[in-house]
Amino acid sequence: MNRIQIDSTRSKSKITVPGKRTTTKTTNAISEESAIDLEVQIRCRALRTLRAARRLEINSWRWKGVPFYIRAGKSLPVTATEVIVKLRQPPAVFMEVPLPANYFRFRVTPDLMIAVGASVKKAGDLIEGQQVELVISQQSDPAEMGAYEELLHDAVQGNSGRFARQDYVEEAWRIVDPILEDAAPVYDPGTWGPPQANALIAPDGGWFDPTL
Repeated sequence: MNRIQIDSTRSKSKITVPGKRTTTKTTNAISEESAIDLEVQIRCRALRTLRAARRLEINSWRWKGVPFYIRAGKSLPVTATEVIVKLRQPPAVFMEVPLPANYFRFRVTPDLMIAVGASVKKAGDLIEGQQVELVISQQSDPAEMGAYEELLHDAVQGNSGRFARQDYVEEAWRIVDPILEDAAPVYDPGTWGPPQANALIAPDGGWFDPTL
């Protein structure tokens, strides 16, 4: 964790894009005092950063020059946890436009999935490529304990193996805390966030939006 650093060669606006979602309120059949208190609570919640996109780097010889993009938030179109490993884009050898980059996709939640995306030649005599994805998935067993159930069980048993150490938590806050201080643009629920987040990753090809 202490090797993770923010890219100092870019301006702050190009490495972090926070976001807060729009909110609506209804105040039916409540007193004026309660309505004022409710409005204050909603305004306070609206000021919280509910979504963030960030560019990070790892300060080691193995990962030098490899950007890491993280996007997370509430009220997004899909609730899923995925890790995308995007390979370098191949040059345009047989066509004027280069083919999309190959990639590996690992889904952790809500189900388990490993996918490989690659460019292959279309059937026929023409030299034309297309991108296909090989997917291996496993549905979760309803009888298995959920993630929070496992944590609670380990806490009762005194097993700290699944819990983060204090130094790990402090390093995580070192990375995340500056996001909370940024002015957050507003985004609508059900969208992938403010358009500034797309500009953040545009030089490296854009986001991979998960689907269910």
